[in-house]
Amino acid sequence: MKKFAKLAGAAVLMLGMVTPALGHHLRSDDDLTVNNWAVTTTNTTTKAYTGDNSIHGMYVRGGTLYTGTASAASYVSLGVNTTLVGSCGCFDDVTVGNGAVTGTNTYTKADTGDNSIGGYKVGSWFGGGPVLSTGAGSALSVVEAAVNYTQVGI
Repeated sequence: MKKFAKLAGAAVLMLGMVTPALGHHLRSDDDLTVNNWAVTTTNTTTKAYTGDNSIHGMYVRGGTLYTGTASAASYVSLGVNTTLVGSCGCFDDVTVGNGAVTGTNTYTKADTGDNSIGGYKVGSWFGGGPVLSTGAGSALSVVEAAVNYTQVGI
């Protein structure tokens, strides 16, 4: 019986020492803090040329100059400071402090021009002359940015 009393007394003493730690973790007072900072610079250059063609001579009596279609496209996608936190239901306070400085420079050009036919005398003995025909030019730039996106409880 004395052994049982000693064991029970030791258990109560041990539980008394552990209770503050257990009590702290049993309360739902967890906080989530997200701090992100970023500086980004994106530079893109996209060019397509079918131009700068020429037929030149002293006497140009004929000739055909055809250029094709020039198409240029650029696509920029930025994902900066993206934070995804799963759903646990365990956060009392959520603090988000995100900051970003982003710079995007996009240059897109499609060129079918700057073609020429020239000379001292341009023409044909039979009334016709040289033919110059250029294709279409098309250029497209798309910039997509998702900056400082935070989602809690996915």
